[in-house]
Amino acid sequence: MAERAGALLAKARLSSQHAVDAFVVATALEFESAVIATGDPTDIKRLAGGYGKVKVLAL
Repeated sequence: MAERAGALLAKARLSSQHAVDAFVVATALEFESAVIATGDPTDIKRLAGGYGKVKVLAL
């Protein structure tokens, strides 16, 4: 999971300050489909971009 989160950070060109967001997306990618509900969707969308099975719901 940590390797996938790190790869997501690298792909999105984000620093380790976004590690929690990366772990959320990495976990979501383990499922056939997932919805991530968040109050700050910008970074989550950046990390999940290109993965159609992960939907981001802004709260």
